[in-house]
Amino acid sequence: MKKLGKGLKIFIITTVVLIGNIYGYYKINNRNAFEEMHNITIYYQLNL
Repeated sequence: MKKLGKGLKIFIITTVVLIGNIYGYYKINNRNAFEEMHNITIYYQLNL
C-alpha cells in the first residue's frame, strides 16, 4: 500500500511538472504556437 502511494505521488508530480512546462512553453510562444497550428490545419485541409 505504501509503495502504491509513493508511485502515485511520483506520477502526480511528474504530470503536474509536464503540464506546467507545456503551459509555460505555450504562454511564451503563444502567438507563434497558434499561428503554426492554424497554418498546419489549413495545410492539411488543402491536401485533403
